[in-house]
Amino acid sequence: MLTENEWIAINQMLLELYSIRNVDELSQRVMKMFRRMIPYTSGYFLQFDQNEKIDEFRSFFVDMPEEVQQIYLDYYYNIDYLNYIIDFAKETAVYRDTDILEDQERYRTEFYIKFLLPQNIPFGCGIILYKDRSLKGIVNLFRSEEMGDFTDKHIYLLNVLKQHLSNILEGLTGEIKSLSMNNRLHISYGLSLREQQVAELIMTGASNQKISQELDISISTVKKHVYNIYEKTKVKNRTELSALFRT
Repeated sequence: MLTENEWIAINQMLLELYSIRNVDELSQRVMKMFRRMIPYTSGYFLQFDQNEKIDEFRSFFVDMPEEVQQIYLDYYYNIDYLNYIIDFAKETAVYRDTDILEDQERYRTEFYIKFLLPQNIPFGCGIILYKDRSLKGIVNLFRSEEMGDFTDKHIYLLNVLKQHLSNILEGLTGEIKSLSMNNRLHISYGLSLREQQVAELIMTGASNQKISQELDISISTVKKHVYNIYEKTKVKNRTELSALFRT
């Protein structure tokens, strides 16, 4: 199924994966590595917290506009085909959209008509990552009509990598023993996950321009998040915010 060069590439990728020491960078690095072996149009790596809720702070999207990301998370994620797998699988599994539903049925779904077609990403595949029957992560890759569906070789590659990725994710998240003071404050003030990211960057002294670049969002969106943070924490400026979170 795989050539000698492809096995060498897999071994190199595994070496890179096992060298990751920071769970916060795992999603971004994995998506970049996957793209070298499985060309895709757009995609994401979602990580989940202990309550199996999406941890947006540690998740990462590739080539998907922020507004599309948000509408997917808010609505379309819940009607994505991958939920057929999530509902029945309680262990790490690889899937391909065209294997989940017959084409004629797939073409009639709201997810296909209103999300996949407008984005020109009609084909999907990925890995659902479980540990001890608990959902830990989802790698989801999309391809355009021009690129065509994912091949059997692509699915084979994902199957080769799935357990390694599951073990790495579990190992990294298992090292997080308790919430930091900053995270407890985020929860206390009801900040969203995106607002948490912005607040953490403000704490490092980052400007709105820098935050915009780091999070790949517009300046106006940054200002909106900053305003919301000030409103929720009852501070007036960055200095007061920093003082609050360092208390």
